[in-house]
Amino acid sequence: MLTNSKMGEGGRLSKGFTLIELLAVIVVIATIALISTPIILNVIEKAEKGAFEDSAYGVIDATKIYYANASLDTGVKEEVFTFPEDKRLKLSGKKPQSGSAVLYEDGKTALAISNKKWCALKIKDKEKITIKDYKDGECEPSSVDQTKVEIKNVDIKTTSTTITVTVDAEVGNFGKIKTYEYNIDDGDYKEGTNKFTFEGLDFDSKHTIGIRVITDSGLVTEKSVEAKTDFALLSVTANGYIGAYDGNAHGITVTSSGATIKYGTSEGTYNLESSPTYTGVGTYTVYYEVTRAGYKTVTGSKTVVINKANGSVSLSATSGSITYPNTKTITVTKNIGNGTLSCSTSNASVATCSVSGTTITIRSGTTAGTATITVTSAATTNYNAASASYTVTVSSGILSVTANGYTGTYDGNAHGITVSSSGATIKYGTASGTYNLTSSPTYTSVGTYTVYYEVTRAGYKTVTGSKTVVINKANGSVSLSATSGSITYP
Repeated sequence: MLTNSKMGEGGRLSKGFTLIELLAVIVVIATIALISTPIILNVIEKAEKGAFEDSAYGVIDATKIYYANASLDTGVKEEVFTFPEDKRLKLSGKKPQSGSAVLYEDGKTALAISNKKWCALKIKDKEKITIKDYKDGECEPSSVDQTKVEIKNVDIKTTSTTITVTVDAEVGNFGKIKTYEYNIDDGDYKEGTNKFTFEGLDFDSKHTIGIRVITDSGLVTEKSVEAKTDFALLSVTANGYIGAYDGNAHGITVTSSGATIKYGTSEGTYNLESSPTYTGVGTYTVYYEVTRAGYKTVTGSKTVVINKANGSVSLSATSGSITYPNTKTITVTKNIGNGTLSCSTSNASVATCSVSGTTITIRSGTTAGTATITVTSAATTNYNAASASYTVTVSSGILSVTANGYTGTYDGNAHGITVSSSGATIKYGTASGTYNLTSSPTYTSVGTYTVYYEVTRAGYKTVTGSKTVVINKANGSVSLSATSGSITYP
């Protein structure tokens, strides 16, 4: 066995500890340490926790001093102190690492601060501070805020079967809205957002809507509102009329299953069982009212628009010819619009026209050619103007001309040709194509002479020709003093 000895006083040996004894001592010391360490650590933690709690109360005391000083000065409005940045509070002890304190107008304080190990919480209306282990997100000012939600406005929108509620709410400095709850007619509350719709309601029914807005600290603000669903909506089909005049009566059509429909010619007055009808051209407004028990009354208006119809004119012929100075007549065989008839020509030198009843008289002009005669039926109340055309071809007239030459024996007198044509102008010449004489040239001496002539008259074809003047020799004549006698030779 191993021992530990050493020389003692007086030269005597003293006995030491054996290894087992040393091990036993170490075990005892370790056991004592194992038992005492948690106790010591717990004491330390309690001391640290107490110091943190004292710091929290120190913040409360600092807010009270701040409140007292401010009350003597300008008065206190709600103040928020955010740590560690805020320096307005005179704190004793260690400053909180994070969190906030709110000082209310009545001097009370709410607190939520931490040192990242513990969290100190105090609500406004309690004096005690609660210390708990710090967890991220669970040491927020909102958890101690006692500011109730202010419901600023409630908007109600209704249909025949639904009520939609929209809530506008605000909270205080630390408050957060956790949820909205709604009920109808004292029924169970249902959770929702700031907008909630009740569906499947009876139409035209009154209801009480309960609203609860709850903060994350559990404070509740309640409000109730009255609401009424609309009447059921009628399905109504309404149509006006647009068309051309056809001689028939036209109105509007309104249909709605199971409903009563009335009509009127002025807004707000519905005293007719059927739509008023109109025949003549114009724009007419017809008003209607559709009613049915339990349904919202529907009113409205539609228009009846009757436009002018297109008139129509037909003639007995569409073209023809005339030789001057003749006339021609055609007849209007159809005049649907029954408008006043008139006519016009595209070239008055070729042809003109006139109207008598349904007869159109076309007169040839003095110029040969083609003209368009337009026959028009004027617009009437219900018809637009209409027209039809007739194409007339005018030919020049044929002149009646009498022309005579002269044939005779020389008699010492002047002789020419004779040309006659009633109403015409006759000119003469001694060469073909040249008509520069207003009377026939005359000749006295024996010979054959050609005289040319031109006969003209407006509207007629010009006639040209020639005739001759023939003067033959006359027989000579000798007269003696006697026609017979006798002579004796020599």
